[in-house]
Amino acid sequence: MMESAEDAALNEALSMLDSLTPDDGFAIDSDDDDDDMNFNLTMRAAGNNDHNKLESMIILSEWISRTIDQVDRTSSSLSGATALGPELRKSMILCSDDYLLSALRVSCSLADSICRAEEEGGKLLPIPSLNWAACINVHVQGTREINGTLTIENGNGEQENHDKAEFLPFLCNVNDEAANHRSTMQRIYSLGIVLYEIFSGGERPTNLLKKEQTADVGSNELSAIEEDFNFDPLPFDQASPIDIGVDIDELLEKITTEEEQNLPKKRQSLQSKSISIEPLKAKWIPGPLCDLIVNMLDSTNGTLAGEDSYKSMADVRADLQLMMEKPKIFLFDQDMGKLSVTGLQFRDTMFGRNAELSTIKEANRRSISGDGELVIISGPSGSGKSLLASEFGRYVSAGGGIVLSGKFDQLKQGKPFSALASAFDIYCGNLMKESCPSSTVKVLASNVMASLGGEAYHLAKMIPNLALILGPDVFDISHDQVCDHPQERLEYLLCQFVEVISSSSGAPVTLFLDDLQWADSASIAAVNQLLFTADFSSSPSSSSLKGRKQFFFYGCCREGAIDKKHLVWKVFLRAQLLGVKHTNVKLGYFEEETLNTMVSETLRLSPRLTRSLSDVIYHKTKGNPLFVSQLMLSLSKEGLLRPSLSRRRWEWDKEKIQICNMRLSCFGAAAEFTVIKTLEGALNKNLVDNLDVAVREGLLDKADDMYRFTPPADVDTDDSLLLIAANQLNLAGPEAVQDKSQNAIVADLNLRAGKKAMEMSDFVEAYSYFDNGISLQLLYEQVLTYGRTFEDKLNVMYFSTCALAFSSRLPESIEKGLDILSKLGFELRGDESSMEACVQETKSFLSGYTDNDILNTRRMTDPTTIIAMKFLGKMELGMTQIMPKSIARVTQRIIQLSLLHGMSPVSPIGFVHLGSFIAKFGDISGGYHYVKLARSLLDKVGSRESAGEVICIGTQVVSYVEPLQAALEYHDEGFTAAMAYGDVIQAALNHIQLCISYVFAGYIQHSVFKLIGTDEEPKYVAEGQNVLATNNSVKTTYYYQKAFISFTFRSYDGTKENIGKYLACIGNTWANLFINHSFHAFYIGLISFWLARKSKDGQHWIERGKSSKLALKKWAESSSWTFENKWFLLEAEESFCNNNYDAAKTYYDKAISSAKDHKFINEEALACELAAYFHLELGQKDKALELFLLAHEKYHEWGAFGKCTSLYEFVVSNFSSPIGTGLTDTDNMRQEIAFPNLEVGLLSSLDDALRRHTDMASDPVG
Repeated sequence: MMESAEDAALNEALSMLDSLTPDDGFAIDSDDDDDDMNFNLTMRAAGNNDHNKLESMIILSEWISRTIDQVDRTSSSLSGATALGPELRKSMILCSDDYLLSALRVSCSLADSICRAEEEGGKLLPIPSLNWAACINVHVQGTREINGTLTIENGNGEQENHDKAEFLPFLCNVNDEAANHRSTMQRIYSLGIVLYEIFSGGERPTNLLKKEQTADVGSNELSAIEEDFNFDPLPFDQASPIDIGVDIDELLEKITTEEEQNLPKKRQSLQSKSISIEPLKAKWIPGPLCDLIVNMLDSTNGTLAGEDSYKSMADVRADLQLMMEKPKIFLFDQDMGKLSVTGLQFRDTMFGRNAELSTIKEANRRSISGDGELVIISGPSGSGKSLLASEFGRYVSAGGGIVLSGKFDQLKQGKPFSALASAFDIYCGNLMKESCPSSTVKVLASNVMASLGGEAYHLAKMIPNLALILGPDVFDISHDQVCDHPQERLEYLLCQFVEVISSSSGAPVTLFLDDLQWADSASIAAVNQLLFTADFSSSPSSSSLKGRKQFFFYGCCREGAIDKKHLVWKVFLRAQLLGVKHTNVKLGYFEEETLNTMVSETLRLSPRLTRSLSDVIYHKTKGNPLFVSQLMLSLSKEGLLRPSLSRRRWEWDKEKIQICNMRLSCFGAAAEFTVIKTLEGALNKNLVDNLDVAVREGLLDKADDMYRFTPPADVDTDDSLLLIAANQLNLAGPEAVQDKSQNAIVADLNLRAGKKAMEMSDFVEAYSYFDNGISLQLLYEQVLTYGRTFEDKLNVMYFSTCALAFSSRLPESIEKGLDILSKLGFELRGDESSMEACVQETKSFLSGYTDNDILNTRRMTDPTTIIAMKFLGKMELGMTQIMPKSIARVTQRIIQLSLLHGMSPVSPIGFVHLGSFIAKFGDISGGYHYVKLARSLLDKVGSRESAGEVICIGTQVVSYVEPLQAALEYHDEGFTAAMAYGDVIQAALNHIQLCISYVFAGYIQHSVFKLIGTDEEPKYVAEGQNVLATNNSVKTTYYYQKAFISFTFRSYDGTKENIGKYLACIGNTWANLFINHSFHAFYIGLISFWLARKSKDGQHWIERGKSSKLALKKWAESSSWTFENKWFLLEAEESFCNNNYDAAKTYYDKAISSAKDHKFINEEALACELAAYFHLELGQKDKALELFLLAHEKYHEWGAFGKCTSLYEFVVSNFSSPIGTGLTDTDNMRQEIAFPNLEVGLLSSLDDALRRHTDMASDPVG
């Protein structure tokens, strides 16, 4: 059969309607910070200039006509539909997004004007009428064409595209306020007619057309309208009595029949009186908009009005605004046919958490700006923590950031880094997808290898997708398979990987970890590294512990799951200690209004329509978001919440929902049998039998009167249980094994767990279990008992010795190491030769080898000698502190074994310590030679496991040759090398020496509390006090620090007391040479000369000061840059003591000039201050005040605000009479200063300096 022309046109129209898109004729502007979509219409002007200007005020019918014409000319979807008839074309225009959204704005402005009039007391409300459209003007403030687009401007010159409508003044009633209130429903009806005309394209409702000619706005129209409205067809509301005796049964039967048929309330009885909206549906106007108009027209039907009819104009306005702001949810039709098959579907939409989301966004902005911050989201189960976290993750990704997301598992607590490894693996997997450019993957692979080198092997073992990115060659490159600190090494490598990701992409990295309550200690340690480890560089300002830039961390945990004993709590404490802000975002359950919003947007219905359903849901769930979604899904499955194909919306039966007993899985992972039995009685339901069936099916476990969920099938249950068991026993400690005969079982459990962990993640977990086994003395005892040979026991003995050293039990550790070495045939006891003699013997032994011979020595292969070298290497650092006279023999043995049996990773340690010893005995150049040799050996021995210690010890010697400021970067390198191997001890020592060197080099450190102007004292734990009692090296440092502070603040008694304690223990301390030894000598010399001038035994102190001066003079020969100014200042102080004032003046000037030239601002300040005291003693107060001013300026520039305060107080007390308000007025100060010949310029300088000090001291950190 041939298709007619009319059918062809209709089919074309339908096809064009389906092809309409939001981009056809209008633009959509969205705000990413809100869930709401804000639609802005931009009318596109055609070439006709007549349409490029709009009148400032046009009648509604004219606006409808012009808007239809504009859309017709500008819509790209209609440009090719030339075969359409005029009616079909108009229908397509009316249902287009261009027209609908513009018409919604006009409609909403009308409803808003009525609402505002009602809020203002009911005056100026429009009189109800059947022909409001003739009394409405649309106001347009002005237009201009930009790039061919017609836009509208407001009075401020800002672009605006909101069409606004208003009622003509003569339509408004200003006298009868009571009548205005009575006609609320009539106004809703009248506006409904207007909306009908707007969305129909100007057509009037059919049954009103006959009254069009007689309807006239005047004094008699209101009564005519009331008569026409026929507010209530039933006689119940009439004033006169009626006889219902005959009809009551018939009426009740009619109502009952309607309810049984589950029809919309009184819907059928309204058809004869209501205006039909079928013409609107025929024009493809969206169903929700048709329903809105119907419900407005239904509002005047009194008791016959449907439940959905409007009761207030505010509800009308609210619904129109929702359609305008969120058209995808509230305006456009749902696919009810699809929903009738799939049932209710939840989108990943967040409700009621905008404030919390904004808090996290602000924290993120501060963090990636460099301030450092972390966020923890906490709340009860089901409160939407993960959904909020996902929403923020989408925000970060949309902004170009990188999000790494992982989740901890209760069953995998025994597997370190499981969540972190998963997060990195997912990221790498996403990079390898086809949508990601291959160049991005290549850049990442290149940067990983450049940054990590052979250590990338360990990350590849833990992150499978990274191994695919790096390629199979990553497993063939040289790497250190065995190390003493594998867990710490992986922590560092993960942190380095984050930096590589950030630098490769040029974007900040955000890490999210869910279920922090199940976090393992290794993962938390890695998070600590990422958050708090300083980003060291050659710049001293970069050492501030403020967290890494371009990194943000946030996580989720259950409310109350993290207490003060939890690992995460330590993160909070450390953040507080380091001044890093942490924010806790607490989530609760939904309030009723928020819950109704969630239900409304899920069902895509107006909130006023879903209120009855949301009230029932809130009563059953108490606002728990998870329970809300699960309950709604359950209602959908059971047919109590169902899609209606006839009404094109969701329907529900409130009464049936209220009486329905919903059975939800709200017990968590387990439930007690007694609770189930109690619920059985209360619900009169058989629950236990059903649960027992689930037990038989393997879905649940039943034990100890508890029902528990069985672990998922994809979890290796045996392995998980093994790791969990070992982890729990290790967490419990030695008390977990009450029967010591069970030690073998527990030891075997740790051994098996360690082996399994080695298979999963490069033996990091194995070390954790072995380390815990040692701390429990389980593995240690078992190995010693059942080991077949002494060599079989050596590894566990080595770890035991390390554990003693790490717990500050150095004497025990060293004694055990000496015993083991003796059994291996390397006896170190009994040799009474001096340290100097031993060093000389070693130098003689090395004289037979050239540097080239040493660097090309073969590698060590004998296992016993290799393990002996490890013991010797571990003992080196400990013995240099508490047994300095014996340490040279250990160094000698390391060097001898290396040259006779081959080089091992420990060999460079021997050579660097030898260089340190030689330098301490005065041969700086000879020691420097062996330090450089040790650095070269690191690349020859096949491993850099000792690089941290070699660089740390070697840099101390280098500082006596190279400028101190230039040597700082070596400690940065040492820190990186130590962390790459997981050696946190040597990393910490490099960091400590770096901070000490910063202070000596003239860069203030905020850890020096007194200098920066705080009374806070360092806190010493009990373990620290024990170290002071047994370790002379630490004790001398402790007393030196106290003497230094006392001297700096000119406390004679404190200085003398602490310097005496320092000198009492100096004889048996560090065997190595450290840079702080030079500063000890420097300040001991200054203190000695000061005490010589103030105490009776002056000559004794002068001799001690001379000794320090000669040491500084010798060091100045090897590095004049670092030590010249110190030597000059000691010469000046000695000359002062000897009353050689001319020489003293000369040396003070030299000290000040040398310190300035060599960038030691702290020592420039000190030299100025001491010179000022010298001139003050001679009565040269003008010169003294000048130098005090300069000292104050330099101390202030250094950041020593506490010292500035002390100096200020001294100046005030010695150069003026008492000043009540401080030196702020130059004229008053001139009168009060005791020395009237001082220059005004000096006084002004003092005034400015002190004012700057006052401003800065109030905020020392800033």
